[in-house]
Amino acid sequence: MMNSARRVYETPELMSLIFGHMERRDLRRLLTLKQSFFPSVAALIWQSVHYDIVKATLDLWNPRGRIYVHAIREVIVTDPTLDSDPTTQFALISALLDDFPNLRTATRRLEYLPHLTISSWKSTFDNLWKMNVESIKTGSIEEGTSENWIVVHLRTEWVFEPETDLDQLEPPVCESGEYWIEHYIDVVLDSPPERPGFGFGFLTGFNEADRHEVAISQYINYLTDPDRRHARICSFDAGSNPFALSDLARLIRYRHPGHLDITKVRATDIDSFTIETFETFCQWAGDGGKGENLEVLHLDQRGYSIFDLLSFSRALKAIVEHFPNLVSIEIPISISITTQGRRSDLVPVTEIGVVQAEEITRRLTKLRHFTISVYGGGLGARHVDRYAFPVDTIAKNLAIVVAPAPAPKGEEKCRFGIKNRTSVFLGYNVSKQLDDAVHEIHRSTEHSAPVTAHADDPPSYRRTR
Repeated sequence: MMNSARRVYETPELMSLIFGHMERRDLRRLLTLKQSFFPSVAALIWQSVHYDIVKATLDLWNPRGRIYVHAIREVIVTDPTLDSDPTTQFALISALLDDFPNLRTATRRLEYLPHLTISSWKSTFDNLWKMNVESIKTGSIEEGTSENWIVVHLRTEWVFEPETDLDQLEPPVCESGEYWIEHYIDVVLDSPPERPGFGFGFLTGFNEADRHEVAISQYINYLTDPDRRHARICSFDAGSNPFALSDLARLIRYRHPGHLDITKVRATDIDSFTIETFETFCQWAGDGGKGENLEVLHLDQRGYSIFDLLSFSRALKAIVEHFPNLVSIEIPISISITTQGRRSDLVPVTEIGVVQAEEITRRLTKLRHFTISVYGGGLGARHVDRYAFPVDTIAKNLAIVVAPAPAPKGEEKCRFGIKNRTSVFLGYNVSKQLDDAVHEIHRSTEHSAPVTAHADDPPSYRRTR
């Protein structure tokens, strides 16, 4: 009886399901176990609980069932339908603290799905908000007195529009009381107006677009002015606005005492993405170690002027040298190549180089996502309907610069993926092929010489199938 009951109690989701199908008057029959056994199991098993199960425990009227409420120490909120407004977030945190007297931590985050091979911008924000109850010593060492402080981390999204008065922006005020509130501000640029075709409203449309470009220049000036910029800004999303890599570098390298660094950047319409401009961007943004705090770098260019597969190894070396702590990367690349005096053609897969271990001084040890947006094979190129994407060669490059590391059971440390933006067939399930190929290389080196020997590399790669 005890062993069977323990197995049930060790599965909170199962207990929640059982309670949901029982009449309340019958719950006491389920909870009539040995008096000393139930509280000890509840306190051990129900320390960390998901929010949907938490809501079920609050509906338990039976006094024995209320033991769950006092046992819960951590609540994890993953419901994507909840309002992300900071005021609403704070109201939920306050309600959780009222309902669970022994709560120490509450977090709202996006669940990491191990089957996803393509990252998204929102998935890089692990914690949308977080609350910790911390004990702070208030008396002398001899007295040993302490006081509980409730530290709340709230994320706020600011959408910059041409009519926005940037100097008047402030995070929402929350009634704090005994709370210590830390705001984290994510800047998002409003989508640009579309350029109309010839006809009525033609000049008006261009005036609006020009006004938007002037506004973007004002945004950059605000974000790089220590006297105006809000100290809690920490991420930047240019969206589909045309943006220069040089301006993006200015935002990344910005430093001022008391101000947060920008750790996440996204721009999906970079004006020029040649290998030379990209290497210059990496060097300038990461000069003097200023790129070490960058965690997310999502770039795209819509395929008009980007480097090709022949430059892929050069791009990787620039990334790992200047942004060693990246967690998520997205970059565009072309399968087409244009030589002087010739039309565009497809990149010969046999000419693609591989990074050598001695060419890099460190590796990416924290990476979780690496996504390549593939362009090319369009106008001006020799007409083809398929291209044998060089999965093995690209995988060899990635296996060199991304360090293998332990991962939770059933998950990989990093996921590699491909977004096919072309009209050309690149291969069946090519994204999964790339992911499998990189991890296969890591596994094959587990019991042999490491790819490159660096003292700061994590332990050897392991995965449970």
